[in-house]
Amino acid sequence: AGRAQQAEALYRQVLAAKPDHAAATHFLGLLLHQAGQWAEGLALMERSVRAEPKNADFMNNLGTVLRDLGRAPTAMEYFRKAVAAKPDMLAARDNLGTVLKELGQFGAAQEVFRGTIGRNPFHIRARLGLADTLQEAGHLDEALAVFEEAAAIRPKDAEVLHGYGVGLMEKGRLEEAAGMFRRALAADPGMAKAWLMLSQVKRQ
Repeated sequence: AGRAQQAEALYRQVLAAKPDHAAATHFLGLLLHQAGQWAEGLALMERSVRAEPKNADFMNNLGTVLRDLGRAPTAMEYFRKAVAAKPDMLAARDNLGTVLKELGQFGAAQEVFRGTIGRNPFHIRARLGLADTLQEAGHLDEALAVFEEAAAIRPKDAEVLHGYGVGLMEKGRLEEAAGMFRRALAADPGMAKAWLMLSQVKRQ
């Protein structure tokens, strides 16, 4: 509800009564991180994971915080542990694939995203992640095929249409790219990056 100070006070009350309460420890740490108190927040979240080492949600959240702090390799390990503990946890799988891509481990990232799609064919974030990874790895034709599949599933998803447009633009298919950016803007008129790409794709 946005009442962070009240939430912090309640978490601290819980911990005063029961210092080993893992959930209160974890979510107080997450709250402090969001408030800019990174050191204390991270220490509390790490303590909660030590208390419940099989808790996939805790490990996924800790990985997200570590990635925010620029510690991507360590974040990747926590995302891996979260997926190992709960293989069908889509958020952890998305995070693992994304951080692998950020670290340049394109093959491993593709494997994670394809595994997610195999489990949940309609999970668009995994298809976007796979398409972006293929694009960054230089496999543009494969990326376009994935974007096409995603657009067939979610024809009014602005992020899908924007990504597809960028891929078409890189391929030199400028008219089709412009059409995709226009479709993205029809779905989300406030999408600034689609306006920017539309301005760049038009011949001067």
